[in-house]
Amino acid sequence: MKISPLLSLVTLACLNQITFASETSEIHTITNKDMTDISYYTDEYLVHSNLWGARAMKENAPPFQFNLHKANGPLPCNVAYDWTIFDKFETPIFPYMGYGDRLWATKPNSTTNKLPIQIKDIAVCDIYCDLEIDEKNFDRSKGNLAYDVWFARDKINNDDEKRIEIMLWFNRNEQYPVGGNNHQGVYSFFGIQWDLYVGNLKPKTEGGQGTTVCTFIAQTPAYKGMINFMKPIEIIKRKGLLLDTDYLGAFELGNEVYLGNGSTHIKGFHVDVQPVGLPQDKLRLDWRFHHLPFSKQYFDGSHGITTSLKNQTAVEQASIAIRFRPLETEKRQILYKEGKTQNGLSIYLEKGQINFASWNTIDGKIVSSFSSTPLVKAIVNQNSKTSATYVNAVVSLDQATATMTTYLDGEILGTQTFYGLEAKRGNTTFAFADGNAKLPYPDGVKQDAAFFNGIIDDILIYDAILTPEQVALIK
Repeated sequence: MKISPLLSLVTLACLNQITFASETSEIHTITNKDMTDISYYTDEYLVHSNLWGARAMKENAPPFQFNLHKANGPLPCNVAYDWTIFDKFETPIFPYMGYGDRLWATKPNSTTNKLPIQIKDIAVCDIYCDLEIDEKNFDRSKGNLAYDVWFARDKINNDDEKRIEIMLWFNRNEQYPVGGNNHQGVYSFFGIQWDLYVGNLKPKTEGGQGTTVCTFIAQTPAYKGMINFMKPIEIIKRKGLLLDTDYLGAFELGNEVYLGNGSTHIKGFHVDVQPVGLPQDKLRLDWRFHHLPFSKQYFDGSHGITTSLKNQTAVEQASIAIRFRPLETEKRQILYKEGKTQNGLSIYLEKGQINFASWNTIDGKIVSSFSSTPLVKAIVNQNSKTSATYVNAVVSLDQATATMTTYLDGEILGTQTFYGLEAKRGNTTFAFADGNAKLPYPDGVKQDAAFFNGIIDDILIYDAILTPEQVALIK
């Protein structure tokens, strides 16, 4: 993977840096007197109290209290929760923050269009977390801190015999895994050693096998960092428990808890799944914002990013892909810009449409072409009942044929004239036009910073023309 150029922030508002007891959060309390779960979506993530172990005991559930600190904001927000359980549950509760779908239901229900994906189609699968726990109380409780990753034989409607779990236990106390007598060896990844255990849950039908559970237990507690999840996938594949045709459905980050008190703060969590089939050797630059807690960059309509790209050479072939979520779409807003008044390219929002513009100066006169998408709605999603939808805009440029081909969410929009990107045309910016640049628009050359109000997830630049089939892979 190519290393992105350094980003120079003009200014940056980062609203997702709440603390455990932030003034921007609401506290929701659940007790044994009313065990109704709390769940909500924040961006592409599901937050779920998931007190199934308490509910299973019904009126016999021991006294307990669970507090969920629900934050508010346009980005995926920090999640914090705490619990006090006075007597041991027979089965644990598992409060979590999730990405994707377990693939149990009869209809698709993923929080993101990047999942599910078949294992054979995964080129990159990196997961990141930043966790803070009450270690003192954790050491006196019974439970774990874990990733629970769900796989299944089919895209939907998988019964328990078709389900496979891979769990990564970052820490545990007084808890033993499914298949605790079936130690499968010690493996190294994420810079630490893991013990692997394999077993099956009790089947839901007589004579069945039950869900296969593969549990990696860290020999050293870990709370922060990026994990190449292809490594545990390959280990389980080699044991014949996962197939290339199986689907990866969901990542859930949380605690299985039986007894005691404690707290967990999920300060960061993101998943980077990249498909096979894109020309990685032609990926010149990528901005995936992995330095941010949830790997997404928020712009509040008054700030932007100036990159270090000076664009000193001309472009023969290129494709630019942007995954974003607009919080408003009517006013003019720059998503991507390279070049200046005389020559350049821009992708911008205006009047509910995404617009692609190419321009150059010929015989002292600016000539330009524009391509517009169908109407696009603002996607606010702030702790709502549905997950956020992201938009994928792609443009492919070919100097030889002077064509600019544009796409929205994998569907081709059309082809317009590409007027070239010449050497020394000017720098590249995201979410604004630096210096209130004068840029061509259908109504003439206008000077406007045109700050973007929304979230950008990925920006990818390929030194190649992406085929329609390749564009369809970009989710």
